[in-house]
Amino acid sequence: MWDVVDMSMELPQFVDHGFNQTLQHFPVYCEFKSDRFTMDRLHAHKGYEFHFSYSSEVTLIVGDRTYELAPGKIAIIRPLVFHAIKTDRSSEYRRTVLSVEEDYVESLQGMDTAVADILRVWFPSDEIASVQLTFHDRDLQKVRQLLLQLEAEIRDRPAHFPLMVKASFTELLVVMSRMTELTYSRHALSKELKTIVDGMLDYLTEHFREPIRGPELAERFHLSPSYLYKIFKLGTGMTPNQFLVAHRIGVAKGLLAGGGRTISEIVGLAGFNDISHFHKTFKEMTGTTPNAFRAQYA
Repeated sequence: MWDVVDMSMELPQFVDHGFNQTLQHFPVYCEFKSDRFTMDRLHAHKGYEFHFSYSSEVTLIVGDRTYELAPGKIAIIRPLVFHAIKTDRSSEYRRTVLSVEEDYVESLQGMDTAVADILRVWFPSDEIASVQLTFHDRDLQKVRQLLLQLEAEIRDRPAHFPLMVKASFTELLVVMSRMTELTYSRHALSKELKTIVDGMLDYLTEHFREPIRGPELAERFHLSPSYLYKIFKLGTGMTPNQFLVAHRIGVAKGLLAGGGRTISEIVGLAGFNDISHFHKTFKEMTGTTPNAFRAQYA
């Protein structure tokens, strides 16, 4: 979260019915913008707004509260909450605005409780109108890729684009949720321990196809197994094995979506050595089977 800026502004308010109609035509809107602009009125609409700032010297007003925006800061605003952006117009303001219609989000929550769990972390009570998150630049690369993909799908509308939009938006929620948890937890680690955890992450990512055991990993980093487990869990929110399995499943998902390989080939390339274990783990991690997941991209 960020500190609130002490700034008193009284602006007129209006409900943006034109934008509400845009969300009625298609419930997800995503656009990169770069211009010299400022808002002289607070506006509200029926969509959740995810505001990704790539510039500094910008103020976000949400109700009677104001916040400073900067690169790496993301604001999430509830539907029908009045808000505005103020700039000095001295330079172009670069940002991506993602708005998602409220009923669409509720339908996703109905299909998967994990979506509801993610939103509950950001908005634990109805009194919270907006949440502001800060991420490191390296963490934002994945977010920017997903935003570009969302914008292209909505703009170009290729075959089955609503399915791709739903998949990309859901993935974006998960990525942001994991980054949020990682940001909060890593604040508890010293710089030295963060460096050690980063080294372990790099090693696990590079050697994920190999059998990796806790004692061997601890020996490599000159730590006791129990201490390694403790700092890895503190730094990532996961155990080394949980991270390794999640990474392997992520690789498998990419290979399945890309097509051209058999399930047996993917099992080995993703670091699994038993096809039945792969099927069981994939179902537990994703809620679907490898074949059903692949069919979404056919």
